[in-house]
Amino acid sequence: MKIKVFLSVLSACFMASNVYAEETKVTNNNQNSESDFDVIISGGYSSLTGFQKANDYAFQIPNMTGYNLGVDFYTSFGSGLIAPVVGGGANFLYASGRNEPSNNQYLNLAIGDLSAVIRGGAKFNLSKDFELVTVVNLGISMIQYYNKKALNTSDVDADYLSCCYFGFTAVGSYRIAEDISIGAGYTFNQRYFSVKSKYDDYDKLISAQENSINAIIEFKL
Repeated sequence: MKIKVFLSVLSACFMASNVYAEETKVTNNNQNSESDFDVIISGGYSSLTGFQKANDYAFQIPNMTGYNLGVDFYTSFGSGLIAPVVGGGANFLYASGRNEPSNNQYLNLAIGDLSAVIRGGAKFNLSKDFELVTVVNLGISMIQYYNKKALNTSDVDADYLSCCYFGFTAVGSYRIAEDISIGAGYTFNQRYFSVKSKYDDYDKLISAQENSINAIIEFKL
């Protein structure tokens, strides 16, 4: 169900961009013929910090570090200095951490999350070879991984059910070939993890902040 909803919204975005592009071609014969469809592959360092406690008695969830990988598709509306963009894609994040407040207590956590993301924002065509894309993100997890090793911390026993998030991404890229650019990006997301404690009969939301720094390669199709 999640996948169907995401694909429906993403398809609507691309259909709207295609309609706009066709109308622009009819009314403006001098429009730049360069493709406005981009594919961005990214990967880099991620951190998850500021976790809330799962309940009033829960052991503090540790800050986590790891990596992320992503593939995104963008289409832009026009070719001016500033052009609106919409897109979407898939992102995988893995992070782990350890909390050890005493010799007889510790908590090791590792989580993985494959999510679908919808993005929208603006592209700044700063020069012929350099561009900056800034977008807001809205994501929802499709596949989750969760692993816990603990000693004397039974009050955090819980199942990781799902994750959703929102935030922003900024990507700067420099063209090194006709249809290829390389660059770097930064992402901040506010993440909400849905967990179910063995002590409760309802789900709980645990929030955390994601910071990611990535290298990217961009292809124009």
